[in-house]
Amino acid sequence: MIPQAHKYTPAIDGLRAVAVIAVIINHFNAKLLPSGYLGVDIFFVISGFVITASLVKRSEENATHFFFQFYKRRIKRLLPALLFCFMVGGTLISLVNPSPQNHLITGLFSLIGFSNIDLYLNSIDYWGESAKLNPFTHTWSLGVEEQFYLVFPMLLWSLTRGNWSTKNLKILMWILMILSVISLYFFVILSDTYQSAVYFLMPFRFWEIGLGCIVFLYVNQINNTHIKYNRYIPIPLLLIALIAVLFLPRSYPVIATTLVVLITTLLIIKIKKNEFSDHQYTGVLIFKPVLYIGQISYSLYLWHWIVIVISLWTVGIHLWTVPIQCLLILLFSAVSYHLIEKPLRQSSWRKSLQAQSYLLTGLVVVFGSFYMLPDKANANFLYLAETSPRKSMDFEHIVRDIECNKQSAASVEKSIRTIGNSHANHILPMLRLLSKRCGYNLIYEEHPDYIVIPSGNNEFQDKIKQVVSELDKGDILILSSRNRFLYENPYMKSTGDFWFDHSKLKQNQGFGLKKWLNELNQLLTLTQEKGINVILFLPITEFDTKVVNYKKMCGGGWLKKNKEGCNPKVSKEYLDKRFPESYYQEVYDKAAQLEHFYVFDPQPIYCSKDSQQCERIVDGVVAFADTNHLSPDGSKLMLKSFSSFLKDNNLF
Repeated sequence: MIPQAHKYTPAIDGLRAVAVIAVIINHFNAKLLPSGYLGVDIFFVISGFVITASLVKRSEENATHFFFQFYKRRIKRLLPALLFCFMVGGTLISLVNPSPQNHLITGLFSLIGFSNIDLYLNSIDYWGESAKLNPFTHTWSLGVEEQFYLVFPMLLWSLTRGNWSTKNLKILMWILMILSVISLYFFVILSDTYQSAVYFLMPFRFWEIGLGCIVFLYVNQINNTHIKYNRYIPIPLLLIALIAVLFLPRSYPVIATTLVVLITTLLIIKIKKNEFSDHQYTGVLIFKPVLYIGQISYSLYLWHWIVIVISLWTVGIHLWTVPIQCLLILLFSAVSYHLIEKPLRQSSWRKSLQAQSYLLTGLVVVFGSFYMLPDKANANFLYLAETSPRKSMDFEHIVRDIECNKQSAASVEKSIRTIGNSHANHILPMLRLLSKRCGYNLIYEEHPDYIVIPSGNNEFQDKIKQVVSELDKGDILILSSRNRFLYENPYMKSTGDFWFDHSKLKQNQGFGLKKWLNELNQLLTLTQEKGINVILFLPITEFDTKVVNYKKMCGGGWLKKNKEGCNPKVSKEYLDKRFPESYYQEVYDKAAQLEHFYVFDPQPIYCSKDSQQCERIVDGVVAFADTNHLSPDGSKLMLKSFSSFLKDNNLF
């Protein structure tokens, strides 16, 4: 028999309220509560506790009935509110985004519990701009829970067969402990190298929900007198500790996550063992407004993100808009809870006309959304605004004006080979036009197979030897990288979310200009022996402020306003201080000494001579996709200058 743990405990709803409030604050402004996103991890532990209670309090005689009843309850609990969220959220994002296809796909996957996998496969950075603009990014946590629900009931039934004896539940508890330890182990050791997988995928989150399951089994196996800490750790102290962890900086995710899960576990044990006999310690968690927030926390979680994302697409989030946005979140959540979530959970869908009408409407919307999924210009018929025109230069006439020595059919085809990181790839649109015009074979690597030379630590020497061995006399080898170990100061991530600082790494490993030049010399020696021409691209313009997605966030869209990140500016003084002054002198000296080594400086193309600042928009063209990468048209802006550079140096 399961005595007390399955009974409704109001303070658990109070704990849900703490979790959802933390998440909402963090999503409005992460600076206010840096680790507030860990409210999701609080939900995971609570979910494990509640789902175990839901399963073991029912006596089932056969597996079919056991699984059928469980999944029926889960569907009735989760799907109605989520479907409502998809219908309204999908419509709203289609009104403000001319190309909402990827967002709708995430929403559709959320309905079957796989949005976390969709986000992982598309390499979405949870803290990046693409995630912040997707109204269904937050459903990843529902995917984790629903996938856990596929595994755990099977494990429970295989061990107990519906017999909730103390022996069976102890065996289950120990197996869950083993699986949770394994999950936690991989969560910790892979958190740096496989961040997206660790964040989005259920196996790495199993330990959090599993710990909630263990707590339920533990509470029912151990007498109150056996838990000595029960008398010495008051609930207020645990709550203060939990909230304190939510203020930790985001740079300690593993530590913060582990602490939040541990403290939540202790809180639930304390709550269930005391059942709040001493109300002076539990007044906050059972305060009526807090309880109500906990009761509607699922709808709050769904709707807060929808409101925030649609706001980002339209009016933005400002001090004056936050009260209105909070009211909208409460309004949508209350409507969802009282008119959809609660009634449909308690009614029989076979007998309720309300449930059948609602589900039929949802199915029509779901199947109707498939019309907009093909990537075609007229797919989104809901987008009523006219997109603001952007200048698109006629690059064809520039291509036609390029004078190059066409290779005869009998001659050996010449190659242009790029090596580097993403800064080698963002010049490819220009190189493709050039190669097509002049008959060159263009060779390059895609991520994650980049070859960064010089890298500063001889990491790619074997690969570079292979590259050189595959090139012939007269071929062109282009070096273009964001040489991170040469930066004198911290530099901004592409998304503009934070700054990289390699100063300690450079100091500890001895990275810097000296090592970089040593690798460059090795490369130049290899290429000189084979008569291969080497062109080094100097650093290009980059910005020290956030650069937003121009197509989605700028121009005259529906309710859109030009945002600060649409056309950011950066001072030439900032750009000049990025790399050591001696770097430029060294490479130009080498170019003067060696006949096969050349230096191309693209920055003058993107910075006006008459200004002390460089801008994102150059000659009416949106030249940069983010803080440091060229857009396709931005890459093509250098076509004329680079082709002239090749001609002047007899490289055609």
